[in-house]
Amino acid sequence: MRAFGLRLSVVLLALLGSMYFVSPAAFAAGDLKIIVFGDSISSGFQIRKEDALASKLHEKLKNVGYTNFSVTDMSVAGDTTATAISRVSSVVAKRPDMVIVALGADDALRAVNPDLIHRNISTIVGMLVQERISVVLLGINAPPGVGSEYSNKLQSSFRIISDFYKTAFYPDALTGVIGKYQLNLADGYHPNAKGVDVIVENIYRTVDAYMRAILEQRMRLQPQDGEGGVPLPPAQAVPVLP
Repeated sequence: MRAFGLRLSVVLLALLGSMYFVSPAAFAAGDLKIIVFGDSISSGFQIRKEDALASKLHEKLKNVGYTNFSVTDMSVAGDTTATAISRVSSVVAKRPDMVIVALGADDALRAVNPDLIHRNISTIVGMLVQERISVVLLGINAPPGVGSEYSNKLQSSFRIISDFYKTAFYPDALTGVIGKYQLNLADGYHPNAKGVDVIVENIYRTVDAYMRAILEQRMRLQPQDGEGGVPLPPAQAVPVLP
């Protein structure tokens, strides 16, 4: 049974005594499939494919000792949260162990209503969780100029979704990138190769902790499907955004 419903805070507490003493190589017993499901921020927009988030994250995780794993890029530049819903089934079909959901940036560039972004991302995460796929949700900051009310509501939305579905969560993947011209393309919002390096450094510890939790669960005696674990939320439930 695939790992699911693991809360990052619980993961960190469970691993506190061991994660810095056990090499990732100890978890190399089985292949672990990760998919990056996002938009232009993660797709490598206007940069080389090998500099995109999925490629750089794979390189980082390999360097810290992981083997027998894959990181597949299923990000599409220009994808909105609305159009991404139609692609969830193709993600599920690949039967990943973990999906890194990195959506919302292209919506924010279009100033899409944050209530709509909230409903769409809630639907996407709910569909993945229903398939017992572990989710790492990446929050995103809105581009400069949209106003603090919009930006605050968007950031609040990601946290509410993560709390509701009990996903792993990184609040703002663009921390340290926005506003630094040397880390962005000319538009000041999409990361260049150096900016992607910063994003990887931002998120890889969150991904690493979740990978360890999934693989540790595999190493224990697994219950039969439908037994144990955290109960699944209602299909496509949508948490309330104040």
